Amino acid sequence: MEIRPHRMTPEVENEVIKCLESGMSLTRTIEVLELGQQTIQKHRRKHPEFSARMKKAIMEGERECLNMIRTGARGWQGPAWLLGKKYPNSYGVKVDAPVPQHTVVIETPLLTKENKDLVLIEAEKANAPADTKAN
Repeated sequence: MEIRPHRMTPEVENEVIKCLESGMSLTRTIEVLELGQQTIQKHRRKHPEFSARMKKAIMEGERECLNMIRTGARGWQGPAWLLGKKYPNSYGVKVDAPVPQHTVVIETPLLTKENKDLVLIEAEKANAPADTKAN
């Protein structure tokens, strides 16, 4: 779908700000409002006050999510998920998990399905971290 550029009127500016304050990404905002990427970029360069309003709106959306999480508001998990997806370095789940090792199974005529399952289980045990290995 070809998106034709809009004239950036004060009404369109306000719609952009509302979308960003709600937590919508800039990319999605541009799609929803059927704006051109270059239209926004040029308008931001030409109107630094609009660019500042956009930055503030993005921060307001983030702050609103954090307030819902902090207060334990009903449905706080949604904003928590959104923050984790939009800002993974700041709010994403950090997991210190070992990198799994690849298991190679050699198919032979003597390897039945039951034996193959047993080989896989034994290989997983051998690759498990030392503190979780079964005796």
